[in-house]
Amino acid sequence: MRCRWVLLFVAAAACGLPRDPEGTLESVRGGSLRAAVLGDGGPRAQEERARVQALAASLEAEVVWVEGSVDDLMAQLDEFELDVVIGSVEEASGLAAEAGVTRPYAEATVTRGGESTPVAYVFLVPPGENAWLAEVDRALRSDE
Repeated sequence: MRCRWVLLFVAAAACGLPRDPEGTLESVRGGSLRAAVLGDGGPRAQEERARVQALAASLEAEVVWVEGSVDDLMAQLDEFELDVVIGSVEEASGLAAEAGVTRPYAEATVTRGGESTPVAYVFLVPPGENAWLAEVDRALRSDE
């Protein structure tokens, strides 16, 4: 059984997986990272902006901040006009269902309606851009 997993891993690596159908990672590397903050950014805004800046620096890219309504920004992400969306996005939110989602980079307990609820925070990336998602995940893990 172990041999099958090794062969599967080698085959996937040989195929160049993960891939970015729209080339997001290569576009950002040495170029521009188009980022947006939802709303006022929520309680994690400053930390998330710093993480985006660090990600861009690791790829020798310049961050270009884009503004707009939540609907406009999510549409731009879906159309590959943005590379990352931040703003205290909760993993269980409806927004996370509309995009590529990083692994949670932070967890907290929030109080809503007098009840404490655990939440996990994520970044959003364009759907299907798996090499880009892996790079963002790597950058978020390196900051831990």
